[in-house]
Amino acid sequence: MHIALVLAATATAASAVQIPRGVSDKLAPRYQPSATNTFTCLDGSQTIPYSSVNDDFCDCVDGSDEPGTSACPFGVFFCANNGHEPARLPSNRVNDGVCDFELCCDGSDENDNECENVCDALAAIVGEERREKRRGAEEGIRAKREYLDLKVLEDEARVAEIQALEAEMEEFKARVESLRIEAEALEAKEDEIADQYKPLEDVSTSTETVEDPPLETVTPTSEEAFPDPPELIVAREAAEKARKVHDTANDALNGKQDYLTTLKTRHSQQLGFDGGLGILSQKEGCLEYDTNQEYIYKLCFFSNAVQHSKYSNSDTSLGTWSGFTGKDLTAYSGKNLLYTEGEFTGGLGCWNGPQRSMKVTFECGGRNEVLSVSEPNKCEYLARVVTPGACESDEDVERNHAVNVAHGHELEDEKVVVVGHDEL
Repeated sequence: MHIALVLAATATAASAVQIPRGVSDKLAPRYQPSATNTFTCLDGSQTIPYSSVNDDFCDCVDGSDEPGTSACPFGVFFCANNGHEPARLPSNRVNDGVCDFELCCDGSDENDNECENVCDALAAIVGEERREKRRGAEEGIRAKREYLDLKVLEDEARVAEIQALEAEMEEFKARVESLRIEAEALEAKEDEIADQYKPLEDVSTSTETVEDPPLETVTPTSEEAFPDPPELIVAREAAEKARKVHDTANDALNGKQDYLTTLKTRHSQQLGFDGGLGILSQKEGCLEYDTNQEYIYKLCFFSNAVQHSKYSNSDTSLGTWSGFTGKDLTAYSGKNLLYTEGEFTGGLGCWNGPQRSMKVTFECGGRNEVLSVSEPNKCEYLARVVTPGACESDEDVERNHAVNVAHGHELEDEKVVVVGHDEL
């Protein structure tokens, strides 16, 4: 009995065919030959002899019969990359004489060991990058928490300042109104007195004999010939003084109103789900990125962005802050990405082009920093910014996880990009 079981197991193992080149372990069962030694294309479109798998001729429309060759334009080659992360490569890059280390670090995309296996070295580099990113995230969360603690106090102080200023302005408005009424009353009195003396001036002017003045005689002006009476002078000076006092007070009131509007705008501005992105406008002021060539880019959150020329020492406007532009994908992935992107718009117009603008992407980091600036389209710039404001606190993570569960999305830590087939 024991001998029979061993023989049966041996026969079963012998009947199993080695996994064809370029096939993942997950799909290996579908690449076993059928009882009639055939293979069915993964899309089910046709069945071909098993010997046609990896024969360097494309039989299946979906390219699934040539996972290990470049015969099919839509084929996909699986790189195991033991010791690192598995990946998939378009099969037209298989056996092309180029080592595609960025995807197949094990060199399996080329025949006869033409490419060395660099997976261990790459795994070490990626591991250190991840550790560094994790350290940056931890620093960012600490910095964000410190900022949010300070922001609570700042918000409370701002609310108190707004309330005090509103109360002060009510009194100030009443005083300005009183000064306006007083100034208008004095101006009316001035006009009344002036009207009383106007008929006398008219009579004197009409009875005056007009003679040609001597050549060396200077004709007196109307004011000199008919000086204002003291009563009118006093009334005019009083009215002018009252108007100046009113105008000064009214200018002060307008200044207070502008400042109150600024305070309210700043207090109501949406800067992330918890307000953490407000850290971008704290302490450092504008963030700068030096291209080491002609320009320095200055991003002033949440105000404006400019391109500064080192040679001409001049600034070119890239626009003013218009808000966050990320997408809300809560219904699809359980994440709201609204605050991962923003934009400056309405900058200086380009010659035969659009107005300059700058899109900004926000990532978690230990400090505020511009990592790169590019110009993917004419006069349309793209900046990549890291900031503690984009880091998630524990509360954020728990909230997002709850949303994911509610929407049936359990997100994995690591994902492999699929090219061509959902299963490949």
